[in-house]
Amino acid sequence: MATITTKDTNLAKRDILRWFQLDDQIAELTGKIKELREEKQTLTKTIENFMSENNIGDIQTQGEKLKYCKSMTKKSHTKKSLQNTLETYFNNSHNAENAYNYIMDSRETVERVRLKRQQPKIPPKNKN
Repeated sequence: MATITTKDTNLAKRDILRWFQLDDQIAELTGKIKELREEKQTLTKTIENFMSENNIGDIQTQGEKLKYCKSMTKKSHTKKSLQNTLETYFNNSHNAENAYNYIMDSRETVERVRLKRQQPKIPPKNKN
């Protein structure tokens, strides 16, 4: 193991403190973004209902256009839905189970490295 100098330690502490500051700012902004997304989602539902009920394909306002679009997408598979689909396809639960296990076991495993912030737990205050 390499020897860590005081200079290296001070630089690391500075970087860690800055990392904590950024983490706090991101948490604060994430909260604000969540509020904005919720408000936008509420407005989206209201506008979609208005456009659908009035058979409006697009609305032009202040040089911008808002289109009402419908598209078909497929739901993602859950463990249960994949098992059911394989059972239907093979018409045999044993073959379906083998295929399911093969699919699940052959997935690539990827190592992920990240930093996780752990703040000290604050004991609850006594209500005396």
